[in-house]
Amino acid sequence: MLTTQPRSQRRHRLALVLGCALLAVTTTLDGADWPQWRGAGRLGVWTETGILDRFPDGGLEFTWRVPIRSGFAGPAVADGRVFVLDYLESPGSRTMDGTERLVCLDEETGETLWTHEWPTTYRMLMSTYAIGPRAPPTVAGDRVYVVGAPGMLLCLDTETGEVVWQINSMEEYGTYVPVWGVSSSALIEGDTLICIVGGEPGAKVMAFDKATGTEIWRALSSAWEMGYAQPIIYEAGGARQLIIWHPQAVTALNPETGETYWEEPWDAPSALTIATPVRSGPYLFFTQFWAGSMLMRFNEDRPSASVVAPLADA
Repeated sequence: MLTTQPRSQRRHRLALVLGCALLAVTTTLDGADWPQWRGAGRLGVWTETGILDRFPDGGLEFTWRVPIRSGFAGPAVADGRVFVLDYLESPGSRTMDGTERLVCLDEETGETLWTHEWPTTYRMLMSTYAIGPRAPPTVAGDRVYVVGAPGMLLCLDTETGEVVWQINSMEEYGTYVPVWGVSSSALIEGDTLICIVGGEPGAKVMAFDKATGTEIWRALSSAWEMGYAQPIIYEAGGARQLIIWHPQAVTALNPETGETYWEEPWDAPSALTIATPVRSGPYLFFTQFWAGSMLMRFNEDRPSASVVAPLADA
């Protein structure tokens, strides 16, 4: 049961209206899954038909809606279930302690199938933004992977909500939580789970066995902040390249080993690496708040890339 608290009165109360969104763009609720950040492959491409050209004059009819707590993370939808993260600050807390929660809902009815919550603290975050998780869940088969704003990583059973394994990255890897919170969702690559951890030593990016949580590899120094961009994999130059945009550079790693393929220095003041890198053919596009945009081109013969056009400051 949601309890009201003084800080939350000044903030948005959220209502999950995914059922309404599905109704707006499809004729049935049998739409394709959206199991992670930006959907399949993280490409932001939706292949449904029956998209409305405009909303009805009387507005949309709700299929269902369910109140949830506060947060920034969007939902993931897979196998008839909706997964969404939220947060509730402990009543009377003076140090921004509270509870993060994963909620699993029935896609067609909005019925709560299960919830799982864990204690956390947001005291290292900027207070005006300390209202909930940032990273959308990632669903793969019968497992859902979530990352909390202070870096708690959990793997849960999608049917029961039982915790399969979990890692407190601050305790186990010394994660330095950025001022706006850990924002990068976990990325599945085969049997591997890839995460932006910001740990030490040399554990800005880490790969885990997705079934057990066992570390497979780690890469890149955490001498500077992790940033806020999402990891993404593109195939180019005969190799799958894991693109990590962090506040000092764009780095391409081998997702199997963590080995660096190439790196292009590009400073992002205030660690504001936010927008997901977008590919079009051989081109890779980046944009940031302070330093404008950068266009790169993948080499067709080997895993490397070069700058085509560093655009003027925005």
